[in-house]
Amino acid sequence: DLLESAPSLVQQYRYRTAEQDGAVVRYLWARFDQPVIERMMRERNLPVWVQRPRVLLWVATEQAGKRSLLNLENEPQARAALLKRAQQRGMPLQLPLMDLEDQGKLTPADLWSDYQPAIRQASARYPHDSVLAGRLSAHGGTNQKWSGVWTVMDRDGSYGFQTPPQGLDDALAFAIDQAQNLLAARYAPMPGGSG
Repeated sequence: DLLESAPSLVQQYRYRTAEQDGAVVRYLWARFDQPVIERMMRERNLPVWVQRPRVLLWVATEQAGKRSLLNLENEPQARAALLKRAQQRGMPLQLPLMDLEDQGKLTPADLWSDYQPAIRQASARYPHDSVLAGRLSAHGGTNQKWSGVWTVMDRDGSYGFQTPPQGLDDALAFAIDQAQNLLAARYAPMPGGSG
């Protein structure tokens, strides 16, 4: 019933164009009456997540016994998949520059051992509310799969999860989903819940 009343809640709308796959695509941009929508959601015991935390991502990889920091600039397909999933899930995601300063402050061993003081210190130069730190291990030959162990850190503590073996793009997207689920449970608890 909320979706059925959407047209009456529109405050502004316009059409925009964008280039996609070499063609110009038109799409609708609409702004809705936020206070009314939030009230309607609360009346239906739906979670309202207004301010989403900014997330900084660090990833270390292990492949053929060698550990390194993952620079997503060198993996454009994985980077695109990661950013697309973060956008789909509404996660404000920040990627580190991976410059000499980052490499001097954080080592693959810091991420691999989940050494949070070093991760937090290296993260201090970036605007963020939470840090997603991952350790991905490569398995297999030609069709390489990556399994991961992840930690979400914020000012109140840390929370962990694992990702099953899958392609690099899928492993990163899966991590975004799991992290966003954890953050949603913390920052947008269900009404009447203990959060």
